[in-house]
This record gives sequence, structure tokens and C-alpha cells, in this order.
Amino acid sequence: DVGLSAGSPRAGDAAGWRASVARALAAAQGSVTGDPGPVHVDLALREPLLRELGGLTPRAGALRMRSTVVGRDVEGGELTGAYWVENLRKPVRFAQAVQALVESGHGLFVEMSAHPLLVPAVEEILRAGERAGTAVGSLRRGQAERPTLLEGLGALWAHGQEVAWEK
Repeated sequence: DVGLSAGSPRAGDAAGWRASVARALAAAQGSVTGDPGPVHVDLALREPLLRELGGLTPRAGALRMRSTVVGRDVEGGELTGAYWVENLRKPVRFAQAVQALVESGHGLFVEMSAHPLLVPAVEEILRAGERAGTAVGSLRRGQAERPTLLEGLGALWAHGQEVAWEK
């Protein structure tokens, strides 16, 4: 009942604790009493999520995407509602996905997030493999967007990446 994700060689997360999930769901409904017992969130949410995400019309992307769930590159057309529902249910293999990218010659990683948390894990994976590379975040919570984005671009430029400053 616990899904584990490996974020880096030394760190990971655990998700899926039944009682915690049950309490959160019950609190959202306004009725927590005693031990909630087993909760099958995946069964309770699977069908509604599939219905809600059924209207997605994925298409091929311009860039390759490595799925941390299926462990391989995926085409944009594969990113259906069913893919995202399964994505919520299966273990996240972040470290393995980054390691595979590093081994295939990738060395530049940009975490697109309002509060990047995975940059240190990517840096650790690069160090553990004794590989040259760069990991930068895009934004940081509580900090002005423009200077933070420019700082990230500056870090990319300092590591030899071309930056279209005019854009």
C-alpha cells in the first residue's frame, strides 16, 4: 500500500499511506471519526479521473519526454487521460530516468516548476556518476519571476549553453 519513488541515489519518498489518505479525504468531506480502515483511493478516483481527463487530445511533442513512470521516452500522443491516471498510481522512478538520460549523453537539466525541488537530486546523480552536467531551476517561490528566470538563463549561459537573450 506504499508507493516508493527514488529521487536520487540517497533520497526517496513514500506515498500511499492508507490512514493519511483516508483522513485527508474524510476531512475534505467534513467527517473524520476513528480509524478510517482501508481506503482504495485508486478505485474511488480512477473512474472519475478517467471521465474528467477523457477529453484530452494529446499530440506529438517537439521535444522528447522521458517518463519517470514507464521508464522510457514517450510520444506526446501517448499522454492520454489513462496515462495520467496510471501516472498517479505507479511508483515514480525519477533517479532511474535521470540516470538513463545522463548515460545517453544528456547533461543539461532544467526543472520547470514554481518551486524546484529536484535540482539537488539531479546534481547528486551527476556527481555520483562522475558526469559533467548542469541542473537549474526556473522559478523560486516567494521570489520575483523575471530576475529568477534571468538568473537561471545566466547559469545556463555560464555552462556553455546558447541563450536567445533577445527573446
